[in-house]
Amino acid sequence: MTQFRLDFRADPTDIAAGAAIIVACSAFAVGGWIYGIGTISRMGPGFFPFSAAMIGLVLGGIIVAVALVAPAKETPAVMYRPLLFISAAFVAFAASIDIAGLLPATFFAVALAALADKRTKPWEACGLALSMAAFTWLIFIVLLDLPISPIGGT
Repeated sequence: MTQFRLDFRADPTDIAAGAAIIVACSAFAVGGWIYGIGTISRMGPGFFPFSAAMIGLVLGGIIVAVALVAPAKETPAVMYRPLLFISAAFVAFAASIDIAGLLPATFFAVALAALADKRTKPWEACGLALSMAAFTWLIFIVLLDLPISPIGGT
């Protein structure tokens, strides 16, 4: 008698990523539906979030389906330094933009994110942060004329 053995080794990382996308997009779909999607000719305020969420749901489903079919890869080790510095950059930007203004908030966020790579020298991080702050000022303050305080709080 022959034995049939199903060798099921799904990729847990891709399954988790696809599931996270599906959960997040489901929340956006519900929010868009609550706002009202309207019709194609008369789009409501929730039309774009709902449409983008539907695309995300399809893509998340594809990621999960491919992860179930493809053989599992070795799970890479978690790199804590980039996780810490990039998370800190988001928090620093959000915490400082109202108090310090757009330019200092951008500078500190980019400098922190640049230090996520241990090969980055501090002067390289400062140079990148200065250039990104200048670029941000050019785009958002000069060209788009957004009412954001460049330096100092509102």
